[in-house]
Amino acid sequence: MNLQFSPTNQNHINVIQNAYQFASKNLLEVLLKENELMGHLMSVKRYLLLHQGDFITQFMDACEEELAKNVDKVLPMTLENLLGLTLRLSSAKHDPYKDDVHCELLTYDLVTQMSKIMNNEEEYWQSHDRLDLNGLECFAFRYEVKWPVSLVLNHIAISKYQMLFRQLFYCKHVERQLCKIWKENSIAKKFSPQAAELYRSAFTLRQRMMNAVQNLEYYMMIEVIEPNWHIFIQNMNKVENVDEVLSFHQDFLDSCLKNCMLTDTTLLNRSIFKLCNICLKFCEFIQKSQRFFLDAELKSMVCDSNDEENSDSDVDFSSQKQSESSMVPSDTFSERVKRFDLEFTGILIGLIKQINDVASDNPSDRFINLVHRINFNSFYNQQIDKLCAKDSML
Repeated sequence: MNLQFSPTNQNHINVIQNAYQFASKNLLEVLLKENELMGHLMSVKRYLLLHQGDFITQFMDACEEELAKNVDKVLPMTLENLLGLTLRLSSAKHDPYKDDVHCELLTYDLVTQMSKIMNNEEEYWQSHDRLDLNGLECFAFRYEVKWPVSLVLNHIAISKYQMLFRQLFYCKHVERQLCKIWKENSIAKKFSPQAAELYRSAFTLRQRMMNAVQNLEYYMMIEVIEPNWHIFIQNMNKVENVDEVLSFHQDFLDSCLKNCMLTDTTLLNRSIFKLCNICLKFCEFIQKSQRFFLDAELKSMVCDSNDEENSDSDVDFSSQKQSESSMVPSDTFSERVKRFDLEFTGILIGLIKQINDVASDNPSDRFINLVHRINFNSFYNQQIDKLCAKDSML
């Protein structure tokens, strides 16, 4: 039909809307049927949201040494080769879209990437130099697709997936390091009673760290991502045009980012990364201390039987002093563990208080669930009360 614009005749509006609905419905069929959009979305979930557990474990085993280097020394080709190897050795080998996954080393940490996405300050980030980071802090998966799937999995959407991935991946790394020192703690059985006694407070702190990190992971993956993914899939089963697909996908990502505490760069997220970093420093300290204690114990075993008791006491003292001297010369081992304990507890209490403040303003969000998980026995309530009492006395 012939269309002419007239201020008094609105017949052309219905014609344009019908044409749009026809084109959008056909494009939706091309996306869902010919290009299998849902298959691509499942692949993104497997790799960028750590849904494929065996693959992530094997990949981290293979790449841990490479990613521990400074980011400028990490070889992207090595990561790509290890990625291809682990994709084919794990159950991910059955995924028809596994070849769309690639490794990427970004030039900024997660907090910077969040600000870049949320504040749209592109010129600011381009004007700053690369930070002194290791490969783990810069690593992310990239998922490459062609048109028309790129309408949904566009650059901004993949960047949001990467933000979720980087937080989950970093927490998973921290959990692995805590598990590693848990396994290595069996070495303490070989220490003398005096040396083994020093490790009891360290074992307790390690378990508290493990509890916090594992519950943080569980909260993000099970209480945030999975329920939102379920809602997203339900909505996708009744979409009628591409605009609805884009809207539901954006709602899913934004809800995950918000409830995983990734949209507040000044409060919650910085506290989470401070928490992870103090756990990593503690793991490094314990590993160094264990190696020194073990060396000292082995030296004591080769002493003469007449001097064995004296050598044991000297080993305990010297190993205690030297193991900490690599960290803070003025501290003993027990004092150093106590400092880690105070710092970890302070950061965790600060995080809990921040979550409570945010949850009080947004009661519909899931933030408070994380507090209930970490503070399940009200242990940290007692610590908060003590701090409040001290503040009131000042």
